[in-house]
Amino acid sequence: MPPLTVDFLKALVAELDGEAVTGMGVTGSHARGTPTPFSDVDVLRFVQDAPAPEDGYRLLHREGHLISLTTTTIAAKRAELTRPEDLIWAVPGIRQMRVLLDKRGELARLKRDVDPFNWRLFQPAADVYASRELMGFAEEAHKVMSGLFLNDEPAMLYATYGLVLGLARIMAVQRGLFIETENRYFEQVVALFEPGADWPRCFRAAAGLDSTLNGQPLTVTMRSFFALNLYLLTARELHGIIQPEHQGVIRATAEAIEAQPYFLRGIQISMMPEQPLPEGEG
Repeated sequence: MPPLTVDFLKALVAELDGEAVTGMGVTGSHARGTPTPFSDVDVLRFVQDAPAPEDGYRLLHREGHLISLTTTTIAAKRAELTRPEDLIWAVPGIRQMRVLLDKRGELARLKRDVDPFNWRLFQPAADVYASRELMGFAEEAHKVMSGLFLNDEPAMLYATYGLVLGLARIMAVQRGLFIETENRYFEQVVALFEPGADWPRCFRAAAGLDSTLNGQPLTVTMRSFFALNLYLLTARELHGIIQPEHQGVIRATAEAIEAQPYFLRGIQISMMPEQPLPEGEG
């Protein structure tokens, strides 16, 4: 892939500009200065009015570069900064954005506004989000248990993927983890915990980041065991912020996991916490 030159960016801006366009910037690895030969060029284009859904995202190929073009509005981007699940991605993206075009000075103001961002204002909303999502992912935990019951490896693996991605997002949002790049997303989530802690060990095994356990290959079934235990550990990590209306489903799911004959089978890892799960109505 050829280097991203000033002339190339000028030509790209000229091509993508228009009467409705108010600003444009490059984000991602090219903004951070860490692209690989295969990195796409992430372009964020701001327009006056919200684009049609089919125009919100497009892929282009120009002079050997894959262009990921997202078209949005300043208002939509600012709305992301009101939702904890979005702002963990939006804040780093805005901070690192390389502004290419700013007709109204809106991008400069946006960057100034996120520079001193105060996460504490959003912690209550993040707690509610994490609690609600953990309750929602009880369904994925039950799908894993169904797959194990039927010895259906494709079903196990699909539900395990769901738990891995969902529980990682829950922890990232609840802990206010700003994601600098999706390439380091899993690494950043794991780094929330002390080295050797149970949560990252289960996460790495369920996600497939570790391929063996005690010298033995990690099978799909074993990855499913770890995914279920990851659900339990996440509930225990978040026991203090689980909302009363979510406690019944979360507790019942935890008890269902612990009651199964495969719980902890072959897993050489301490799972029992000092702090119990919260009590709640079923």
